[in-house]
Amino acid sequence: MLKKGANPNLANVDGLTPLHTICQRDKDDDLLEKFFETNNNLQQTVQIDALDKLGRTPLQRAVVSFLPHVVDVLLGHGADLSGFVFPTARHFDEGFKSYNIQKISFKLILASGSLTVFEVLENRGYELDQSDALIIMTLFSKYELFKKSACIVEHSTDEKYMTLSSSSTKITMMNASLSLYDLILLRPKDAPKLLTYQDFLEFAHFEQKWYSIIYWQRKNYEIHLCEKLSRGFFRAWALECFMELTHCRLPFECCEMIIDESFMNKDLYDICLSAKGQSSR
Repeated sequence: MLKKGANPNLANVDGLTPLHTICQRDKDDDLLEKFFETNNNLQQTVQIDALDKLGRTPLQRAVVSFLPHVVDVLLGHGADLSGFVFPTARHFDEGFKSYNIQKISFKLILASGSLTVFEVLENRGYELDQSDALIIMTLFSKYELFKKSACIVEHSTDEKYMTLSSSSTKITMMNASLSLYDLILLRPKDAPKLLTYQDFLEFAHFEQKWYSIIYWQRKNYEIHLCEKLSRGFFRAWALECFMELTHCRLPFECCEMIIDESFMNKDLYDICLSAKGQSSR
């Protein structure tokens, strides 16, 4: 259509341009790159920071849709990061309308997707603050991504559990190949050494692997992975908030000893909420 003269910036009744629409899909593919390439070949300018009727840019739409590659492409093509406002929890809720929250791996998509996008923004120069981090943590709380017990999934030798170590649940990367069983046994601090947020996100979208796991086990393992992949994120912000609560009276090393690896994400979230309460008075 573009080659036949279609306007790349034409908005619909909701103010959504083709760019907005591409950025709120549930596929993090190369469509956006092709869109930019086609318009470049036609010497047509794309309004990359166009606002829809809700005042949201394509970049904001891509963030709430958990599309890290799309976010990176937008920023690579000049999307304004200096004026970027991190979406609110309500904006994320609206973005989830494109997802089926009953989807087999929705929680892992939320956890890994939000942190992958966070990482892309940070790598591109966006300075994350406590309020941004709390928005993500609030989503974890609202959609029940917190693990309720520190106990690791119990070992079992029956056929149902052994499916976790089969090739059908392998997560293959450039330098390692882990089964879901291997990953579950990893300590939270070791997981980032072997897997990136992006690895978790790709695994979350690979539904065939999830269907190979016994139904009643899926959600337990999904929550376990959400807890494991995000522990470093929660602990880093909790340490900062704890130092704020103590007015930096303790050395950072002492704070690390207090807020140790035994803290669950829910505990770390509560520390961040306490700091927010103090700063708001």
